[in-house]
Amino acid sequence: MRGYSSAVRLAKGGQIVDEYRMVGENGETYYSTTTLRAFNAVLDQWELISTDKEKGLQDFGTGHLIRGEMRIEQKLGVMTPNPSTYRVRFGLRAACSCPGFPANRVLQSA
Repeated sequence: MRGYSSAVRLAKGGQIVDEYRMVGENGETYYSTTTLRAFNAVLDQWELISTDKEKGLQDFGTGHLIRGEMRIEQKLGVMTPNPSTYRVRFGLRAACSCPGFPANRVLQSA
């Protein structure tokens, strides 16, 4: 199983919409989600909300840049009987000028 992510910036303020897709060995999609990410300068953190098929905007999380690594904690499956908390770390590389990131950096899944 593999995961793919694609993203686009919406506005000068740094809002990002991304899609994450988990696929099998033959490229078949097992799961996909769309996430809106916005930087909250007052709290110095990224805030994100994900959609889950037919369950609306329930999966809220936050991200923090710590020593050159983006660390995200997010509750998923909030509207299910067994919600989970996910903790994800991303290394940084290439070019991005998003708030909360060093200049000329982007997220790379680790």
